[in-house]
Amino acid sequence: MDNLEKLRKELWETTYLTPLRPNDLLENTKDPDYLNISFSREAESLKGELFFKDEEKIIKAEYYFDCNDHLVIAKIIEENDEIVIYDREQRKADIISTIMKNYGVKELNSFVS
Repeated sequence: MDNLEKLRKELWETTYLTPLRPNDLLENTKDPDYLNISFSREAESLKGELFFKDEEKIIKAEYYFDCNDHLVIAKIIEENDEIVIYDREQRKADIISTIMKNYGVKELNSFVS
């Protein structure tokens, strides 16, 4: 498989698959370092908040899912630092940018059309 095909596959997977679903978060509650998990509705999305211990610090993780339970954004919040660990839209934009840069509009159009 050449690099363009790998990029196309990665774009398809990023668009249509998800690395995590809300039910997957519930499985983490069995881990003794995980303290609490809760879900709430926010407009058209579902927000999951997970608190866990890491080296005696309490860390908060936020997960936002779309209406199909696909992960959209995941963040880790530790003290005053917020780190985005997954951003579906940014990942798609990065892949599209790489295709455009390396192969041009014609190749991108042939895939998204």
